[in-house]
Parts: sequence; structure tokens; C-alpha cells
Amino acid sequence: MTQTDVAAATGVSQAVVSGIEAGRVTPDQVWMDRVAAVLDADAAQLATPAPETRVLHRLPASAPRRAVAAAHAELAVAHAERRGDEAFVTTQTSGDPAELAQSVRRAWQLDAGPLLNVRRAAEMHGVTCLPRNINPLRADAVGSWPVGARGIVLISHEADVANLRIAVAHEIGHAVIGDGDEEGADAFAREFLLPAPDVYSDLGALTDSTLKVIAERWGVPGSFLVRRALYAGVITAHRHRVLLASARSHPRVRPAS
Repeated sequence: MTQTDVAAATGVSQAVVSGIEAGRVTPDQVWMDRVAAVLDADAAQLATPAPETRVLHRLPASAPRRAVAAAHAELAVAHAERRGDEAFVTTQTSGDPAELAQSVRRAWQLDAGPLLNVRRAAEMHGVTCLPRNINPLRADAVGSWPVGARGIVLISHEADVANLRIAVAHEIGHAVIGDGDEEGADAFAREFLLPAPDVYSDLGALTDSTLKVIAERWGVPGSFLVRRALYAGVITAHRHRVLLASARSHPRVRPAS
């Protein structure tokens, strides 16, 4: 319903509804009861302050304000619906991003090797992933991490499966690092998904012919795999450029619908 619809149904002006939503006007109980009846909702729940949203991902400046506001509203609703659920907790919140990723892997008791189902791992440790249309945000995932609450990650329902793995790991990295450090979150995601001790030998053996095979086996885009090899120090910058050109020729993998 729009503000105009709510105003008409509850006997006030649209300006009053706008003021209430913005926090400039305090509604009385009679009006709250009317709204609850119109929306078929619980009046007490409507009166509860909206949960805090704590988005650490730095969204592109080109992301429309309306889309950003809608995402915050979506996150607030998701937090409200999950009050009392298991909270996302980190055991270590400072240090090198790769070390932090290894710390989380140990805390979550993840098996050695590439992490293929990051979403399931997240769901089991205080994070809820919700498919949504967030394309206007120019991001594959956006997370909210209020202290002491369950983490909520909105994931694009149109993003590649492989890219979603990276995006969710990136958002967990933001939560662990605790700020908007995009490079740090990227480094966390690389180590969280493909821990260096377990993939080092395979990364060093990357070729044009094996790149696609290994990328598909580990569930990541070829470009991510090539960057992982570069940052692990097992290929040169020149080799990185050659393999990256090869990776960009790989077909895009769409999510199952």
C-alpha cells in the first residue's frame, strides 16, 4: 500500500502518514490500531522501533538513493522477523584478512579445501541469505551486521552462482573486519573460499587448458581463480594477464531458477 492508501483507510492525510514514517509525528494508539487492522498486522509489532541496519559494503555512488533506501527497509524487516535467532559472532576481529578468514574457517569447523557451499555454511552460523532484486544497487550481495544480531545478506537473484559465492564471502569479510574496507573484504573472500595451503599446488599449475576445469570444480569464476593465484604469489603479473584474458572468454554461468 502507498502512503495515500494508508491515509485514506485510516482517516488522516498523506502528509501525516509521511510524517509518522519519517519520525516527525508520533501517532496515537487509536491510529495504530486502525493501521494494524488495515494491514492485518500486530499493533504491538508495528509500534516496535525498526531494527538497526549496519551495512558495511560501500555501494557505488551510481546506486539510486531509492534503491539504497529500499534495501535498508528490506534488511530492517528481515532483522525484525528474526529477532531472537542465533546471532552472527566472530571470535577475532582484527588482523590480516587472510588470517581472519582462516580463523573463521576454524571456528566454523569447515573441511580443508575450497568452500563450495558458502551459503549453507553462513546459514549454519548466524547469517541468513535472502534472494532479492538488488540489481539497481550494482552489487551481487549486500549484508547488514548489527552487533549481537543475526546477519542478513540480500543476494541478487540474477547473479551468477559462482559470483554469488564470492559476494557472500565478501560480505562475511566485512562483518569480520568490521568496516568498509573493500580490498580487505576481497582478501578475506579469497582465503575463505580458496585457502592457500590447500590450493597452492593447483594454483601454480594453472594453464589455459586447466583454468576452466579447475574453476568449475571449485565453483568460482576463472578470473577470481587467476587473481587468487596472483595474490598467492604463485604466478607472475605477466602470467596473470595472459590467464585473465583466457578466463574472460569463458561463458557466464546462470543460477538455477
